[in-house]
Amino acid sequence: RSRRAPAGELADQLEITKDAQSKAETARTVAESAQVKAEDAQAAADRSAREMTFLLADEDPVRGTLELARSLRNDLGDRVTAERLMTTLWQGASTMPLSPPFHEDHAAITEDGRFVALGNENDGGTLRVVDAETGETVMSKQSGSPITGVGFSSDPHHRRLVTLGVKLPERDGLVEVWEWKDAEGEILDEPKKVGSFLHEDFVFFAHLSPDGTMVLTGGQNAHGLVWKVESGETLRQDEAENVGKVGILDNRNTLTGCWSPDGTRVATGGTPQGNWQIDTIDGKKIVNRGQSHGMGGVTSIRFSPDGSRVVSASHDGTAQVWDAFTGEAVGKRLVHGEVVSHAEFNPRDGGQVLTASYDGTVRLWDAETGDPLLAPFEHP
Repeated sequence: RSRRAPAGELADQLEITKDAQSKAETARTVAESAQVKAEDAQAAADRSAREMTFLLADEDPVRGTLELARSLRNDLGDRVTAERLMTTLWQGASTMPLSPPFHEDHAAITEDGRFVALGNENDGGTLRVVDAETGETVMSKQSGSPITGVGFSSDPHHRRLVTLGVKLPERDGLVEVWEWKDAEGEILDEPKKVGSFLHEDFVFFAHLSPDGTMVLTGGQNAHGLVWKVESGETLRQDEAENVGKVGILDNRNTLTGCWSPDGTRVATGGTPQGNWQIDTIDGKKIVNRGQSHGMGGVTSIRFSPDGSRVVSASHDGTAQVWDAFTGEAVGKRLVHGEVVSHAEFNPRDGGQVLTASYDGTVRLWDAETGDPLLAPFEHP
């Protein structure tokens, strides 16, 4: 067997050495580039932090709070920004508006806070969906009838919208369901109407089931009704004496209603008795004539995130948390100075209740005890 000449071996070793040096130089260049990028990113973060601090302290606290929120959205693991944002909110920035003002008559927001639906009563029924942060319109549709309320479905993409209004010239209650996103959550060029039905007299509310396939409605001189979106039929068509009806038999007007998070139960309330009730969608009464707010009437009722409780608001100037299976009161009454128009649980864990009142304030309460947690927020 022949052997390579010593000169050839030296040349090979020299080539290997040069290749190793080249790789080392490349690795060093990459590391230096990464360090420069990291330093640039840190400098940008420091500038952003200084700008946000300046905005929060002196110039524009609303914009500063939004910048903190955007920074946290971009990096959910940024605990420093998260703690700074929570401190800012706790110190009072949460009482500041976080969006541009909207001038429509009715509004609803998606559960993730990204989009707002807006409707008008006096311009032929313009329906808009806007970006909640920028106010930019992402979808607009002329419904042809005055819009007296709007709402989103609670599926992951919030694909469906429900509008309620008045059909002219008859002035019957009109409920319509629109699909404004496709199955992947992309916004459609033109919203598609997927359901429409008439309600006797004026419609006070319409809420989509969590999966968007059914609608709970209530109106003047009417019980609550559960409708199938695609067919426009009410449930329980086989019961001639109580076709599709849920809710309080001795309430003349069904003012409010909602779905349980799992879509198996509905809660309704109204006037003049001030009672509320929980039914399964097939008609079984779970809480029959829940404890009354008195003659003031129930203006709002909502389930907790786990479905174990409801909170009702009333014309009598109070709200109350109730056990959704026994109907017993939980904690103290939540007392305002005037009519309480709305009450909602914290959607994350249900540990707090937010109420809004005709006294011009929004208040935050402990859902278990009924104790106030913060000073009232004055609505401008």
